[in-house]
Amino acid sequence: MVPEANLLTVEQAAALVGVSPWTLRKWRSKGQGPRFVRLGGAMGTVRYRPQDLDAYLEASVVEPTDCK
Repeated sequence: MVPEANLLTVEQAAALVGVSPWTLRKWRSKGQGPRFVRLGGAMGTVRYRPQDLDAYLEASVVEPTDCK
């Protein structure tokens, strides 16, 4: 398990991804967005692992297509 010190808050993760904290919360409620860690059970604190945010951003890259 990743030490809690390496986990990012919702606010930190939102800044890194380039969206608002509200957007991350909305995505979580819809089962979308980057993977996250919930500490302390079903209603516990949400944190994000940097590697999960990196993977989410990498998966979101769109390759340009040839428009000939």
